[in-house]
Parts: sequence; C-alpha cells; structure tokens
Amino acid sequence: MGIISIEQSGRLYWLGRYTERVFTTLKCYRTYFDTMLDRAPDAYRDFLLRLTLPDVYADEGDFTVRYLYDANNPDSILSNLTRAYDNAIVLREALSTDMMGYIQMALDQMQAAVAGESPLYALQPVIDSLYAFWGAAGDYMDDESRDLMECGRRLERLDLYLRLDYNYRDIEREFSRFQFALGCLRVPHDTEAAGLLADYISQGNDHRLIDRRAIDCLERTLCLG
Repeated sequence: MGIISIEQSGRLYWLGRYTERVFTTLKCYRTYFDTMLDRAPDAYRDFLLRLTLPDVYADEGDFTVRYLYDANNPDSILSNLTRAYDNAIVLREALSTDMMGYIQMALDQMQAAVAGESPLYALQPVIDSLYAFWGAAGDYMDDESRDLMECGRRLERLDLYLRLDYNYRDIEREFSRFQFALGCLRVPHDTEAAGLLADYISQGNDHRLIDRRAIDCLERTLCLG
C-alpha cells in the first residue's frame, strides 16, 4: 500500500463512512421531520427500524433532540460527526488545513444548532460544510488516500440508500460510483461479495426483496477495521 499504513487506511475508510453517514442521514432526517410534524408523530420509529438502530426515545420530541445532539448517544448525528473529526485529527497530515477547517466548522455548527429554533434551517450549514470538505479532497489529498476515503463514502451511501428504500435509479447510480471507487483501490477486497452485490443490484425494481442480502455483501466487500 505504499506509504499508507494499515491504521491510516482504516481511518481514511472510516472518515469517509462517518462523514457520509452524517450527510445522508441528516438529509433523510429532514423528510422524516416533516412527516412527524404533518401527520405521523411516530414516523421516526420507521427511520430507526430501517437503520437497525434501537428505539431508546420516549417520543418524537425526545428523538428530535437526542438523535441529533446527544453526545452520549452513540447513534446520534453529533456522535458520528465527532468520530469523523477524531479520525480527521489523526489524519491531519494526509488532509489539509482547509479540509480540517471544514470538519471543524461542521462540528461547531452541529453543536451550535442545539439552541436553534428551527432544526432544519440550523442544520443546513453542517451539510454545506461537508460538501466543501469533499470538494476540497480532490485538490489537497494524494490519490491513494482520497480513493480510500471515497470508497468508504460510497459504500456508506449505498448502504444507507438500500436501508432507506431510495429510488432504484439512485441506488443503481451509487452502485456504479462505488464500483468505480473500489476499482481505484490498491487494497484487497472480497471479489465474490462484490460479484454477488452486483447480481442483487441488477435485479432492478425488485431490489427491496434482496436488500438485506445486498447489505450483507456490501459489508463484506471491503472491511478495513
């Protein structure tokens, strides 16, 4: 793997996963938040079920606060963003001052949003900072480090899209991007699992019947600790 250590490769991979987890779940959360306000206060339970997260919330109000901002909740958005930041700190030499700044901004904005009256409005800057973080990666990171992080990002997005029942065209597009990212890597990966995953995705609009198997294959395709 050149000059990238096993520990660094794992951290790059998980930096990609955690940043994408925050990004995609925040965007999906907005849809569920609207649904909870308009007609189904317990819609968050479907969200948790799809992500296989425990329902430890008293009601929708408790979910709204603790899922977003509770640092003691390992499944919260804030906890996942903190994990991304912790990985970025260790990887600061592989990133750049600008990239570190975007992650720091996202974390600061997340913490500041606790006091906001409108969660959706207050959280938009977090999404914008993550856009900027990923945009900067192409300018500041070497190809091998960026490819590792990108593969983690694409795997996480595809996993979430499958779990959250996104439109098949979105899933197919993200699978193509994941395949491209996987092809750029110089690390071993499970080609059998990748082939099975391709077979499942190719089943088109019947993908809902095989999502669990596809996710299992996805997790086996690339595991860097």
